[in-house]
Amino acid sequence: MSMEKQKRLVDRLLAMTLTGELGWKAAERDKTFQVSFGAGSLSVGAVSQSHLSIPDYEISLYKADGTEVETFTDSELYEDGRASGTNVWRKKMHDLHEYARRTALGAEEILNSILNEIDASNVVRLGPGGGQAPK
Repeated sequence: MSMEKQKRLVDRLLAMTLTGELGWKAAERDKTFQVSFGAGSLSVGAVSQSHLSIPDYEISLYKADGTEVETFTDSELYEDGRASGTNVWRKKMHDLHEYARRTALGAEEILNSILNEIDASNVVRLGPGGGQAPK
């Protein structure tokens, strides 16, 4: 079975996540994040492989009623029509998982808020090496 639609889905999800278009939420399963669409939803998760030290990244598709209809991993995308020795799908799905996690947990908002507060304060700024930086 060709995995071209799944590859296209990963590319689109990554692009939309980077531009803030998707509202990722934490899922019930550990290290898994989900987003809903009109026809259903999907999740992206890091799945430990007992014989490997690095996880596989997995996307699962669900019907509106929550029934899982398909699951695929970065390894399956890599094996589909492998043309080189580099698994670009591991990197793409890792990045998707990481950005979905940051979105779901609100990391960007917290980071921006802290930076804004620090920038707006009159706190003495330290330069390189810990000395006072010129104002």
